[in-house]
Amino acid sequence: LDIISHIVHTIAGVAFYENGRSAILSLADPSRLCLNWTSCISGNFIVSKPGKDAASSIKKFALEGVSNMAKESELQNLLIGSGIIWPLTKNLLNYDPTLEDVTTSENDDDDLNMSQATTNAQARLSARALGMLCGVLTDASLVTPSNPVLLAALQRLLTTPIARMLRNKRTLELLRTLNTNIETPVRIWNIQMR
Repeated sequence: LDIISHIVHTIAGVAFYENGRSAILSLADPSRLCLNWTSCISGNFIVSKPGKDAASSIKKFALEGVSNMAKESELQNLLIGSGIIWPLTKNLLNYDPTLEDVTTSENDDDDLNMSQATTNAQARLSARALGMLCGVLTDASLVTPSNPVLLAALQRLLTTPIARMLRNKRTLELLRTLNTNIETPVRIWNIQMR
């Protein structure tokens, strides 16, 4: 799994650059790469009992790679076609707002808190990736091509006011809303909707 982690990290870094994204699109079958990328996020690449560190690193690098690939509209469509929206959305719903102040550290003896802190970090990366795939982030450094079809789908899935939160660079409010019960005149989201 360490080798897969290094490969995913390298491709995610290459995808940051326009030439790297062009190189990905020039592959014989870039849709296959996108399918494999989706497997890295959903964890379907695991065939045996892996070390938690390697699997979470692969997922983290893959999430960063989605954000980088989302800068190219053709890659956006290939990623969406590979079904990447489902594992990204699932990651959003795994966020635990009670651990907002917990950060991952290598000296932490409590595996459960460490695991949940890692899951929370992956949820934040997933929220940013979804915002970039939709092309709605307002921060100038995170601007991507607009994808109104995906945005409309997420507005139906998450409700319009909650999907509108994808445009924020800071993902905390979105993740809190999705993982707590909120019933205001503007937003309604509760456990039955999850």
